[in-house]
Parts: sequence; C-alpha cells; structure tokens
Amino acid sequence: MKTKKIILCADDFAFNKGVSKAILELLNKGCISATSCMSTSPLWPEWGPRLKALHTSIDIGIHLDLTQFKPLTAALKGPLSIAQVILKAYSRQWSVSALEDEFSAQLHRFTEVVGFAPHFIDGHQHIHQFPQIRKALLTVCKTYFKNEKPPVRLVNGYPFLSPLRDSPLKFLIHVLGRQAFKKELDKIQWPYYPDFKGIYIFKGSSKTATLFKQLLRQIAPGGLIMCHPGHQSDLSDPISHIREEEYTFLNSPQWQVMREAESIQLCSYKETIS
Repeated sequence: MKTKKIILCADDFAFNKGVSKAILELLNKGCISATSCMSTSPLWPEWGPRLKALHTSIDIGIHLDLTQFKPLTAALKGPLSIAQVILKAYSRQWSVSALEDEFSAQLHRFTEVVGFAPHFIDGHQHIHQFPQIRKALLTVCKTYFKNEKPPVRLVNGYPFLSPLRDSPLKFLIHVLGRQAFKKELDKIQWPYYPDFKGIYIFKGSSKTATLFKQLLRQIAPGGLIMCHPGHQSDLSDPISHIREEEYTFLNSPQWQVMREAESIQLCSYKETIS
C-alpha cells in the first residue's frame, strides 16, 4: 500500500491551559503534525513561546477569531456568537476595513510572540470563509505575506456525517461560502489544502477510533484533518469531554498502529507537496 501523506491539525491552541498542554504533548510525541493558534487568547503570550522549538518540524498556524475572545482592536465588539457572525456577514453589516485591522492585529500578535509568521491560516468555526470576512482576510494576506504564501484552510470536503442532520448550524458553517472562497483563492493563486475532514457531531462516544479510521480512509493525499484534543481544565468549554477522548486516543499506541495499518504519514504542508 502506497504511503499517504496528510496533515493532522489540532485546533484551538491557547484556548485554555488544558487544551494547550495536551496539544503540546501530542506535538512533541509526533502524534499530530500541526496546530492552529488563537492569538486573541490572553494565554497566547504564555503558551506561544513553547512552540518555538518545534517550528521547523511541524506546522504552526493562526486560528483567526471573532467568536471566542475579545477582539484585539477597539473598533470591533465581541466576541460574537457564530450565528451573529454569519448574520452580519450575509447581510453585509461588517466594516471590511475594521476586519482588516483586526486580522492584521491578530497576525502581528502571533508573530510577536513566536518570532515567525504563521505557516497556515484558518478561522475559528470557519469564519474566514464568510462574505466580507474572506475579503478582509485576503486583502491582509496580500500585504502581510511578502514572500511565501501560507496555505489557507478551505472547508472543501464532505463532513464525516453528511448532511449533519443533528446540527443544522454546523452544516451551514460547513457549506456557507466555500465555493465563493475557492474561486477567490484560485483567482489570486493563493494555496489551500486539497481536502479537508474533521467536522462531526460533538456528542461524545466510545467510537473515537472508528471515527479516526474513517477519516484516514476518506482524506485525500495532502489533505488536512482537523481535531480538538485537550485536557479537561475548563468546565465552561462545551466540548471539554470530547477533547479528553480525542487526546486519550491520539496519545495511545492504537493510534500509531492504525496509522501504520493505513500507511499514513503525518506531515507538514511542505512535506505533502514535495
């Protein structure tokens, strides 16, 4: 069986201490190959520097945020709910210039803390695909990144459960904006991952291994699987128990055996295209 190179990215680094600690442990053990970081988090200056030693062997990207933490710029109010973000985007109520300033601030704060620009770009709850928001993001990207263009996450694969009948909002987040965003990325020749997986209903189960086996089989070579491992340290986190389940599995010998059985190699983006 031919080796399939993919990226396994743990989202929400700096979300809280438990999430950050768990992701760092998995990165150091080679159980995942990327993490997406929230530079809006008050914990980012404390936890971000702990990634520096890994930056040549893994991908460390930015998780642009409008829904979890207070914006870095005064012009934007928040955080907002994902429903509010979607409504504002599709009713064209955002100030694009204010979004540009906010995303520039998040990028600069990322770089100030770790000393390098993000290796890739995505958005918390996929906000970066929505109208006005994607326009602001691409404008900032063209200015901020002078040499290499980091890939952007395009939610362009089918979700694990399709359609997500138990979660209409999740299904909307998945489908809204992706085709228009793809056209805009293609127009300016900005790179994006060829495939994406990892959306599923966060209800909790004992079938984590089954889920990941199916994700490995579904993902195309060079694609990215999103995951959310963490330790239970914040009772206000609605998916805290799911994070612990994912961490336990990804930290287990079973995960290594599964990857070997499926001929999976966890890589950085550059490794998948080399």
